[in-house]
Amino acid sequence: MKNLLFSVTSNNTCAGLTKWLNDNHISFDERRISKANPLTSKEIFALLSISQNGFADIVKRNIKNIKFSGEEIPIEELTTNELVSILIKDPSIFKAPILVSQKKMFTGFKVSEIEEFFLKQNKDE
Repeated sequence: MKNLLFSVTSNNTCAGLTKWLNDNHISFDERRISKANPLTSKEIFALLSISQNGFADIVKRNIKNIKFSGEEIPIEELTTNELVSILIKDPSIFKAPILVSQKKMFTGFKVSEIEEFFLKQNKDE
């Protein structure tokens, strides 16, 4: 299975992971997320299906409240469908980068952690 990188523009962490993948000759497809090219509900549910912590793995950790229907609502009070809808409309709350490989997900970019992620992947093959 090919690696899939979910990224956003103008993000140093995404750029760092892209460079690391290229420098280490790891093939991947890149899916850039933006208001013009938002996540789809299918993509969000696919990420949730392989996450260990649900929305906590795909929503920026500093997001505690979200504006919904004109008011600030704590994120934990929103339904799954409401959060999916918000992620589609407002990709700025999406945690990026997210790398998906063999039905496993890696978020962020720390060299030691990404190396370990790929070492585990190779052992599982």
